[in-house]
Amino acid sequence: MRPKGFSGYGDMAKKVHLQLRFPLGGAVLDYRAERSVAHRVAIELSRHGVDVSIDDNLRTGLADLPHEELWAV
Repeated sequence: MRPKGFSGYGDMAKKVHLQLRFPLGGAVLDYRAERSVAHRVAIELSRHGVDVSIDDNLRTGLADLPHEELWAV
């Protein structure tokens, strides 16, 4: 399963916009993360019903994914 906006494995160290949309009217959270980390987060959280989108729309003030290092290889 590929998350929305995932276009492949090129330039995995590049920072991307990661959006997490929790089910049943839950929170929508936006973060900045390395592409490889965002992909891992997407795979895991989508198993739990979270809608995950990854794109290159980095905005000023976008927070880093908390504890991003825990998702890194």
